[in-house]
Amino acid sequence: MSQRGSREEIEEALEALNDAMQEEIEVISEKYMPENYPIETVPIKAKKSDIEIKTCAIVWRPLP
Repeated sequence: MSQRGSREEIEEALEALNDAMQEEIEVISEKYMPENYPIETVPIKAKKSDIEIKTCAIVWRPLP
């Protein structure tokens, strides 16, 4: 009989742990939802020193 009592206690403890874990998962999931972190657009202008031309080519294609 003591074995059955401890099994029930363990199952109750496991259920309580699962409930607590589920609550924590919901809190963490809600905290890190993408909707909670808006994306801001920031324009960045290019500087002349940031532009570099490596190849300059002229392409010619004859007309048919």
